[in-house]
Amino acid sequence: MYEDNTVHADDTGITINRYGVTAAKKRILFDEIRSATVFDMGVTGRWRLIGAGPGRIRSWYNWDPSRRAKTKAITIDTGGFFHPTVTPDDPDAFISAISGRVNLT
Repeated sequence: MYEDNTVHADDTGITINRYGVTAAKKRILFDEIRSATVFDMGVTGRWRLIGAGPGRIRSWYNWDPSRRAKTKAITIDTGGFFHPTVTPDDPDAFISAISGRVNLT
């Protein structure tokens, strides 16, 4: 379906590479996702290395060394306090891969 160095989407869910303080992989099944929100990161989001950012304190970014060149991010609401946030290399292809399985806002 979709794969790059930071995120992978298949038939059952999403795998985020280098997520959290331990930089481990995080697997999220589509059944666990309440919604996903696409947004423009702005300067503070693009310079974020990992963790939450100003204005989106609940968005937890994975480690993405090429984020500075990207403009779009997708926040995934699983019902927890922190919302995993990914910055795929091709956001439109990633959104296309998860649409129909996730409520996109």
